[in-house]
Amino acid sequence: MGLGRTAKYYRENPEARKKHQITSKKWNQSEDGKSYKKAKNSTPSEKAKQKSRVEARSKFKNIPEGYVVDHKKPLAKGGSNDKSNLRVVSAKVNNTKNKK
Repeated sequence: MGLGRTAKYYRENPEARKKHQITSKKWNQSEDGKSYKKAKNSTPSEKAKQKSRVEARSKFKNIPEGYVVDHKKPLAKGGSNDKSNLRVVSAKVNNTKNKK
């Protein structure tokens, strides 16, 4: 089986391959690269939770730093992302609530 076009190109242009490797390494170590990798490797349930958080957060504008959107009745207990079930609370209060 022959080489693919990319492999053939990099064999013929080793300096281009080295440049690509350096750029990839920098990106993978950046915050964007880390979050991409985390999202890519997350389970379907983690992806569903993230989608739910984004959906809930989109119902509010200008949430101050250090505050989060909280579900009055948790999704796990049958709550919804309806605005009537959401409130903005400090992250500290929300973390305390989760430990109950």
